[in-house]
Amino acid sequence: MKKTLLQKELQACVLTLLTAAVLCLNSSPASADEQNIYQFGGSAGWVNYLEPGYISFYGMMFGLHGLAEIKTKSLFDFRFEGDFYYGVIQYDGAVQDAFNNVTPLKAAANDYILALRAKPEIQIFGTDALSSYLNAGLGYRYLNDRVNSSSGYQREVAYVFFPVGTRFESKLNEKISIGADFEYDFLWYGKVKSHLSDTSSTNPDVTNTQTVGYGYRAALEIRFFTASTSFGIKPYYQYWEFENSDRAPFIGNKVLIEPANSSKMGGVIFDVGI
Repeated sequence: MKKTLLQKELQACVLTLLTAAVLCLNSSPASADEQNIYQFGGSAGWVNYLEPGYISFYGMMFGLHGLAEIKTKSLFDFRFEGDFYYGVIQYDGAVQDAFNNVTPLKAAANDYILALRAKPEIQIFGTDALSSYLNAGLGYRYLNDRVNSSSGYQREVAYVFFPVGTRFESKLNEKISIGADFEYDFLWYGKVKSHLSDTSSTNPDVTNTQTVGYGYRAALEIRFFTASTSFGIKPYYQYWEFENSDRAPFIGNKVLIEPANSSKMGGVIFDVGI
């Protein structure tokens, strides 16, 4: 099967992040008291994607969450995060035919999201009760959705961004800690591929580029420790906003754009740490 442009970008980004992870895994921990941390769990969240005046997607999505915190002897430690979500959510929009007739359309849509982050991190303050950190790095987000209708088609959306953030940890006692994580995401570039050939063999697929946008993320955490492991509960909120894309040629003299849009997602992660 021929790979799409977005699939190639995803493969290259995953390879870069995995290479960095392997290099960090080969590093020795700073001391016996600072061991590498690995967390894995499940997540659930409500997503709301909106193109004002055009369409909206909304509904529950469920997924997997993973985190690796690699301690090294260098000034920086490294954090790698990955999230995968899938859900059958609601599409609320309209369909326009060749004669510019617009018909409202509501249908289910199959959506999945993959988000990856690699962030070197430095501690800027630390006591027995409270520690704070600064981090920055590279992120990748991929969205795929398909509306379950004869008028629906597949969309692939990929963003490369730079996350910059701060993190706080406070250990209340030997068995409980609380934390907070704040992050601002600078968009580097994004591509949106609309598989309009799904609606008619005479329609070409269209790829738009988005370069203006931003996001932010906030999360709280409470973690319970046992002798050999830990359990975490993490409520979170993620927001993205993008301006109109460039113009891509369609049929005849027509051009298509990806309209300005925003995306909100809030939910909770449950994980186990070792």
